[in-house]
Amino acid sequence: MGVSVIIPVAKHDERITNTIRQLANLRRFDYIPSEIILVDGSGNKETKKTALEAVERFRLRTPFRVVDSGSSKYFRLIDNGIKNAKYNFVVINNPGVFLDLNYMKIASESMLMANDIAAIGGRVEAIADIDLPEWISEFRKDYGVGEVIPLSGLIVDPKSSLLGSGIILRKEAWDSLKTRHFRFSEDSDDTSAEILFRELSAALRLSGWRLYVNNDLKSKKHFEEVHLGWRNLRLLQRKSGEGFFTEKYYEKLQQKTGPNKLKDFTNTSPRKRNTRKRIRKAYHHLRKQHYWNEKYFDSSLTGSRQVLISEKYLGIISDLLNDIPTYTKRLRLIKRIAYKWDLKLLRVCFVTTPYDYPNYPRKNCSKGITIIMLNRSGYMPNLYGSIRDLTYQDLPKGFKWEVMIFGKPIDAEAQHRIQQILNTSPIKIPIDYYREEELNFKNILKNYIDSSNYENLILIGENDRLSTDYVRTAYRFMNSQQKVAAVGGSIEFETSVAAPKWFNIYKSMYCQQNPAEVSGDITSTEKLLVAQGIVVRKSAVIEAMKTVGEETNDAAFSNSLLHAFRNNGWEISYQSRLKLRHIIYEKDLRWEVMRKNFWMLGTTENILTKENIGSEIVSSVTEEKGLRIGEIVSTVNKLNKYPFGKIFSEKNEFRGDSDILEIEKLKGN
Repeated sequence: MGVSVIIPVAKHDERITNTIRQLANLRRFDYIPSEIILVDGSGNKETKKTALEAVERFRLRTPFRVVDSGSSKYFRLIDNGIKNAKYNFVVINNPGVFLDLNYMKIASESMLMANDIAAIGGRVEAIADIDLPEWISEFRKDYGVGEVIPLSGLIVDPKSSLLGSGIILRKEAWDSLKTRHFRFSEDSDDTSAEILFRELSAALRLSGWRLYVNNDLKSKKHFEEVHLGWRNLRLLQRKSGEGFFTEKYYEKLQQKTGPNKLKDFTNTSPRKRNTRKRIRKAYHHLRKQHYWNEKYFDSSLTGSRQVLISEKYLGIISDLLNDIPTYTKRLRLIKRIAYKWDLKLLRVCFVTTPYDYPNYPRKNCSKGITIIMLNRSGYMPNLYGSIRDLTYQDLPKGFKWEVMIFGKPIDAEAQHRIQQILNTSPIKIPIDYYREEELNFKNILKNYIDSSNYENLILIGENDRLSTDYVRTAYRFMNSQQKVAAVGGSIEFETSVAAPKWFNIYKSMYCQQNPAEVSGDITSTEKLLVAQGIVVRKSAVIEAMKTVGEETNDAAFSNSLLHAFRNNGWEISYQSRLKLRHIIYEKDLRWEVMRKNFWMLGTTENILTKENIGSEIVSSVTEEKGLRIGEIVSTVNKLNKYPFGKIFSEKNEFRGDSDILEIEKLKGN
C-alpha cells in the first residue's frame, strides 16, 4: 500500500513549478511509500524541462518521473497515470492545486478505513493573485472548490459528488469500471473536469463502491486572472449544460437499479435519446431567458443571470447536436426547429466555446485585419494585458488577422509568456515582433505598411483595450463601406490610481471625446478621430502618405491623415459601437505630461489652420528648451500677456494655475 500522486498536464502550464514546490514541502513518512508522476499530454518539450528543473531546484525527495501521453484529453491523462502508478491509492493533483502538509498521511489512513471506499474528497479553497470576485461562492460547484456535504462521512445523497481537485482514487475501483466497460460520455479538457468527476462519482456508486468525505483533507486551488473572468464563467456554464443529460441519466439509473445490481455497462449508454424533441424543448427554455436581449451581455454579473442560464441551455443544444454525424444535417435540423431570426445567434451551438463560429471558407486572402500595436513604455505587464485582451475577441473560427508589435526587442522569456497567454485562446492569433526606435504611427505606416497582409489596419497602443466585438465590427463595416478610408469609435478612459481633482477638467487631453453624438458619416464636417483604435484602409493610407505633412506626433499625424483622405475623395465615418478603453497610468498624470499635452494641442491647431486656411507658418525649434515657437505676431502678443517666469519655476504638482497650460498651447502654435 502506498500513495501515487498524478499531475495531469493537458497543456504547458506555468503553475507546474509551484505545484512541484508544494509537493516538495509535504511531510514524508517512512511507513507510507509514495511517488509523483507527471503525465504530459501537452506535446511541448518545455513541460518536461520545466518539471525536471523544479524537481532539482526544490530538492524533491519523493521519486519523480514523467510519463508521455498520446492524448491531451483529461481522463485519458488520468487513465495513463493510473496505469503507470505503483501504488493502489492515487491522488489526482491538477496543476495549481496545492495539497496540505499532512495530505499523504490523512489520505492513506482514510483509504485504509474500509476496502469498499472508491474515492475520498476533501475541502478545497480558492486562491488567486488578484482579489477573488464575490460571486465565486455562488458557483463553487463549477469551479470545483468549497466543501462537500456531508462535511465528513459517507456520501448518501445521489446528487452529491466529489470535487475533482485533490481527489483520492482507489486504483482497484478505476480498473473495475474499465472491466465493466464503463464509457465516459465525452472526453474533454480541464474546463469540464469537475463535470466529468460528477459522472465518475455516479458510476462508482452504480458499481457498488462507496464515496467518502474527509474535510481534514485540505487543499488550495490557484486560479489565474483569466479563469475568473466573465468569459470563462460562461464557458463553464456551457460545459455544465453539455454534461447535464449524462449526470441526470446516471442519477436516475442508480435510483432504478440500486447499488451493486448493475454488473455491466456494455448496453448502458446515455446517448440514446430523442434528439429533435430535446433540442426543441431546450430551445423553448432558451427563449424564456431573454437570451437575445443584448443588454444582459455585461462584463459584470449584475443583472446577467439570464446569460448564464442561457449558456447552460446552449450547452444542452450543442451536446445534443453531437449525436448528428454531419454538419449539414445539424444545420438543417436547427433551421427546422428555430425561428429564422435566431439562426444567426444559434451558430455558437456548433462549437464548444462561447464566441466561436462555424469555419466558413474565405476566398479572398486580403480581406482581414492587421492590428498595429506600439509598445512605447516597454513595460511588459502592459503588453501582456493587451495581448490577453485580444484573446477575448468575438471572432469566427479561422478568421484571418495578424498582430504587428513595434517597440524595443522582446526577449525569449517575454515571448514565451505571450505564447502562454495565446494558448488560452480558442482563436489563433499570429503575432510578429518588430524593433523600431521611432515609435509613432507615421513612421510605422511609412516603413512597414507593405508588411501587412490585409487591407484593414487598426492602430492601437499597449494601454488600449478593445471591446470583444471591436475587430469583428470593424471588419464588417470596412468591407460593407468600400468608400470609407477611416472609421473611429467611442473611447472611455480608466486610471490605474485615483484620478486627481483636476482630471475631469482636462480629461480631453488624455482621451479625446466622441467626435459625434450619433454614428454616421463625418466627412463633410471638421470632426476628427483620435489615433487610438482608428481603423484605416491600407490602399487609402498609401495614397495619402504622398501628401501628408511632416508631423511626427500621433495626434497631429492622425489629423493630417484625415485631411488627406478628404482631399483624395475618401469618406470618414464614426461608429459608436466601436468601443475602446484607454488606460491612463500614474506616471501619465504628472505635471510635465499635462504641459506636453497642451503643447501638442497647439501643434494640432497649427496644422488645422495650415490645412484649412492655407496660411504658411514658419516655425523654429529652440535647442535649449525644445519648444517650437510660431512666428505669428498674434501668437507672440498673446504670449506677452502671461508671465514667462512661471514656465520654469512651476513644480511637478499642479497648483491650479492654468496660465502655464495656455502658454504651452500657444507655444505649440
